[in-house]
Amino acid sequence: MLTVSVDNFVPVNSYVTVTVNDNTNELNISQGVSDTQSVKEDKKFTSKDNMKSLRVLFSNVDTLSNKRSEFEAHLSIEKPHIIGLCEIYPKNSMDKSIASMLNLADYEKYLPDKVGDRGVVIYIHKSLTAFKVDILSESGFNESVWCEVKLEGTDKLLLGCIYRSPSSVSCNNKKLNDLICHARNLKYSHYLIMGDFNYPEIKWVDNEVSSGINTDPFKFYECMQNNFLFQHICTPTRFRTGQNANLLDLVFTNEENMIAKDSIQMDSPVGKSDHCMITFDFCCYLNNENTSGDRFSYFRGNYELFNETLNNIDWDVLLNNKSINEMWKCFSSVMSDNIDRFIPKKKTDRKFISPPLWMDRATKSAIVKKRKSWKKYKYSRNNLSYVKYVKDRNECTNAVKNAKLSFEQKVALESKTNVKSFWNYVNSKLKTRSGIGTLEKPDGTLASSTADKVEVLNQFFTSVFTQTEDLKDYDTNSVSNNFLNDINICQEDVLKKLNKLKTDKSAGPDGLHPKVLYEVRNAICYPLFLIFNKSIIEGKVPDDWKNAIVSPIFKKGKKLKPGNYRPVSLTSVVCKICESIIRDNIMKFILTNNLFTSSQYGFRPGRSCVTQLLEVLDEWSELIDSGFPLDSIFLDFSKAFDTVTHQRLFLKLEKLGIKGCILNWIKSFLSGRKQCVRINNTTSTWSDVVSGVLQGSVLEPVIFLTFINDLPDVVEGIVKVFADDCKVYSKVSSDYERCKLQENLDRLCEWSDMWKLKFNAAKCKVLHINPDNDLQYRYTMLDESGNFIALSTVNEEKDLGVTFESNLKFEKHISDIYNKAQRVLSLINHSFDYMDQDMFLTIYKSIVRPLLEYATCVWSPYLKKDIRKLESVQRRATKLVKNICHLNYEDRLRSLGLPTLEYRRDRNDMIQVYKALHGIDDIDWMSLFTLAPSNNTRGHSLKLFKKQCKTTHRLNTFSIRVVDQWNNLSDLTVTAKTLNNFKSALNGENWNLYKFICSC
Repeated sequence: MLTVSVDNFVPVNSYVTVTVNDNTNELNISQGVSDTQSVKEDKKFTSKDNMKSLRVLFSNVDTLSNKRSEFEAHLSIEKPHIIGLCEIYPKNSMDKSIASMLNLADYEKYLPDKVGDRGVVIYIHKSLTAFKVDILSESGFNESVWCEVKLEGTDKLLLGCIYRSPSSVSCNNKKLNDLICHARNLKYSHYLIMGDFNYPEIKWVDNEVSSGINTDPFKFYECMQNNFLFQHICTPTRFRTGQNANLLDLVFTNEENMIAKDSIQMDSPVGKSDHCMITFDFCCYLNNENTSGDRFSYFRGNYELFNETLNNIDWDVLLNNKSINEMWKCFSSVMSDNIDRFIPKKKTDRKFISPPLWMDRATKSAIVKKRKSWKKYKYSRNNLSYVKYVKDRNECTNAVKNAKLSFEQKVALESKTNVKSFWNYVNSKLKTRSGIGTLEKPDGTLASSTADKVEVLNQFFTSVFTQTEDLKDYDTNSVSNNFLNDINICQEDVLKKLNKLKTDKSAGPDGLHPKVLYEVRNAICYPLFLIFNKSIIEGKVPDDWKNAIVSPIFKKGKKLKPGNYRPVSLTSVVCKICESIIRDNIMKFILTNNLFTSSQYGFRPGRSCVTQLLEVLDEWSELIDSGFPLDSIFLDFSKAFDTVTHQRLFLKLEKLGIKGCILNWIKSFLSGRKQCVRINNTTSTWSDVVSGVLQGSVLEPVIFLTFINDLPDVVEGIVKVFADDCKVYSKVSSDYERCKLQENLDRLCEWSDMWKLKFNAAKCKVLHINPDNDLQYRYTMLDESGNFIALSTVNEEKDLGVTFESNLKFEKHISDIYNKAQRVLSLINHSFDYMDQDMFLTIYKSIVRPLLEYATCVWSPYLKKDIRKLESVQRRATKLVKNICHLNYEDRLRSLGLPTLEYRRDRNDMIQVYKALHGIDDIDWMSLFTLAPSNNTRGHSLKLFKKQCKTTHRLNTFSIRVVDQWNNLSDLTVTAKTLNNFKSALNGENWNLYKFICSC
């Protein structure tokens, strides 16, 4: 009896038994299943149409022959689609004939043409279409094998498995780097390179190399960075007794999201090998759900006739003597009818691949013309028709090239003003998507269909709402002698808001798109003026304005958990216009009467994340310089915007002096609301919204600020607040000061209990700055055992976009922004086939450089290694311009007219000093700077006094490091009347614009 696998005719994991009858010579064929489960229950190997990812296994097995049984047992459990193995041959063995024994059932085997010392192999399941890439196998580096795997549509995966011996010499290491560069030049849509590279000197988590810049590890690291390959393994992979664990086995892809981070597993080694077995999911198939239907093409509407029709309507007669709901129904009905008349529709069917964004009519015509010429030549086979085909083929090639070039130039040059268009194009070129994956239901089961996902998310979003209840014995007497009872809206106010509409935003639940409202703004400003005034005077909001479509936005953590998604509400655009007018009046009233606490920095003019961080860091560094330790407690509210209780909010608004019609309008706006969750075109059931302020509404920031405004008043110490981000800190050089900090924390917890805005104790962190204690702080809430919850102590914490460490050196922050900028550079390199200097400058200045310059006044590096790391991003970025990539870095900068990043940081420092001293930023500059005595005749009138300091860190803090540069500026520059005048004068100063770093 002979058993063979017939994968083309039976499902994977099935076998066919062929029995030969010796008497009749007839074949008896029977089919079976290799596992005890049925084929239908096997979820690993399904048809390629349903496949979402490929399961991949990689390991350094250190000789496969003596571990084969255990390895096959592991495969029967894991069922990978792709297997990569290193060191498959015995060490120091001259006999490589065991290669014939490397076969695995149901897998195709791929070996290098030239047998190496230890050997590598790739196995690909027979359900996939694959073949060996000989052009890479012919390289001088022997210990590698490369395969091409066909994916969905025209996508292809280049799969590589590599082994580099730890005793490899420099010339062989150079061949490896050249091999990687050669592979990247082949322009595959997907890259997956795995192997044992034996470079323990490279710290992939910190993006550092412990050896020098001229060593082989550094050259390899730079090679992978220059080729924009992402390394996904972050934990050690090799463990040997008596030695430190090392990260030697690496996995690279050309896109960060091609490997699901949650899927990476480190399993136990095979046999006596000291290398872990690595398994992960490689995402390569798109989940194209059927979202077909008709959609309005708002940018192709006949707005001339639309306006003419609206101008012929007598709105006074139509809206007279109607309630606010009836007025809105009449207006929205008129708009909907005219949208149906004057806005064309287009059919959409996403079951099929959408055309590229750069595709235009001329290109499509050229392609059709080329196909017709080919058919004629194929039919006639004469020379004349062939010449015609060649001509049309060349025209088609040029049309495609020109269309793509023109589109990419447009996207690049508009990236500063139209960032959305840039990211739409970049995302269209990605081969992986980070949409809403499988979600975990409350009962522990999984929701995989879109219909189940929207219900799971909607159920979670509504579960966090806080039930309202009256608050007794609360003093509602106003803190101000002035009151805001009413708002006078004029027609010009409405028209001004309509003129500022962003036409690329989405329509709300009422279907009124901002493009339509903008194009007919002059015709509708009067009826909207009537509706808004009626709504405010009566203190009532139309029912349609209370509906919200929620879009779930992933934050961080596991995508399986519904709690890791933020609900962002899509509401009526017309309602947002009315909100905007009310918001402006409320903010003007609060700021005029100085009702906001000085500790609040969020959503206030002249204040920002940077101004808060500058004040905080200056206080911290001064304490450290004086030798005092300090503790900072970072507090995190649990679903802050969703749990604001409405009754308590109304009490606080009334206490600030917001009463009458405005308070009634806000009450009507927040009560009786409903929401549903939408993913693609699938929506959940509607649910009641009983608490919270809508994330995505215009009124959300100012309403939340009023609710949290009195939080700092309960603390006898330093509290800094930015929206819902709160931190309390204090010097802790004595037991009294430490107890005082705990007491302040207790008071904050009491405030949160009183106002039903709970802290998330698990996410509240303690950072010991210049630590000399291990004091723990507790949250007043009790755990399941009846004990107080101790807050976690961390060595680093991200606050307002900047990662603080206990030593305040910002090395982790610099590494993070380096990685972020590198990822964006990779996307740009992957997305744009053409890149001239103008395109590069616009994209780099608007997309990449801001990542490297956010809050540089706070964390500006002073160590050479950090300066080099940041500068290497710009150095690598300038190589994207092909016509100057052969020049050295200094010449590339001169050609592009770019200064170094170090110069830019110095310039930003000067701008920040100017904004502080001239009152542009609402910052306590006297706590940062001291003006030099006026009897000093040298320098300008705003010369600063440089304070004495003891530590290097304090010397490089903003308030100290800027003094010399600021004092060297001319009086004409520092006394410029406007910020733009100051920037122009600063550029004219005798600074070295091309301040090159010798090590760059």
